[in-house]
Amino acid sequence: ACNDALAWDDHITLSFNVSPVQMEDRLLTARIFKALTVNDLPAHRLEIEITENALIQDPASAAAVLDELHDAGVQIALDDFGTGYSSLSQLASYRFDKIKIDKSFIATYRDDERQEKIVRAMLALGVSLNIKTTAEGIEEPRQLNHLLELGCDIGQGYFFGRPMPAADISAFLSQRNATLAAE
Repeated sequence: ACNDALAWDDHITLSFNVSPVQMEDRLLTARIFKALTVNDLPAHRLEIEITENALIQDPASAAAVLDELHDAGVQIALDDFGTGYSSLSQLASYRFDKIKIDKSFIATYRDDERQEKIVRAMLALGVSLNIKTTAEGIEEPRQLNHLLELGCDIGQGYFFGRPMPAADISAFLSQRNATLAAE
């Protein structure tokens, strides 16, 4: 994946999930740094996504791993934000560059006043902590437009593209850039 990312524009990051089991691996940071070095991918082009479940097993070890990665320039995202039992305590305990609002909130927030208030609060929290926010699960233009109005930084979901083989990404990005340039 690191090697494939080298073919992308420099501003595009490679993002991957780190599981709770991987967080228990004492060699995790060494493995990540080796993959970056072997493939010549700069650390700032990598983002790891971590769920709260991956943090609660061994909080001290998790903090050390995240700090080491963050200090090297790797971006850290709190994935599935809002679905765990202690999201706010995680934001207070660890350094994150991004929070990713879980798609379960995005799917229903326009139809449920309480959900919309929660999404607004999460976006405001991101702004107040100077942490970028990503809304997961965007599937329709109206969702994107409303989230942009609310101040969401980044969108993710089928509206932007579906999962694809690495070999198809360069063509997809070229087509997308041409479409954006024409607008």
